[in-house]
Amino acid sequence: MVEGAVARILDPDKKIQSGCIKLLYEIGYREPKLIAERADLFVRLLKHRNNRLVWGGMIALSAIAPARPEALFEKRTELFDAIRGGSTITRDRGMMALGSVAAADPKYRKELFPKLLAILRGSEGNDVAKFGEHLEPAVDPGNAAAYIETLEDKLDELAASAQKRVARLVKRARLQAPAKKA
Repeated sequence: MVEGAVARILDPDKKIQSGCIKLLYEIGYREPKLIAERADLFVRLLKHRNNRLVWGGMIALSAIAPARPEALFEKRTELFDAIRGGSTITRDRGMMALGSVAAADPKYRKELFPKLLAILRGSEGNDVAKFGEHLEPAVDPGNAAAYIETLEDKLDELAASAQKRVARLVKRARLQAPAKKA
């Protein structure tokens, strides 16, 4: 099934392309290891002219990120480029993917987290809560203060429901933050 979808994903018929990418990311939701070796294909799709393949590729990458963080870290430039210029789904799933990669290894976190926070700082509305949630697994004592500050700076811009979500994130992040000396 996976091989058939991979073989036809660039079919000239957009309906076939759409069906193939949907099948692949749906498989990724359930069994990421079945599509994990196709990370390079999904990264290549991030530059495709068919936006359905772009955001579908990013969904697949977000599904396999916990299983293949090293593969996504190697392609971080391409992922960041897609996030910066992508659709709502591409941005959301890109933040999810790179948040998972940052959570997987302190070396990855050190490089990725400041860039992810910069995207969070520039986000608006419901994206603040979603992106904050995607970054939460990568929060550690070394970055908790910057994460908290970024979220608190955005609170006044948010609807009440998003404020509640962000307040919960801040509360949990405070547990990671180093205690302040008196």
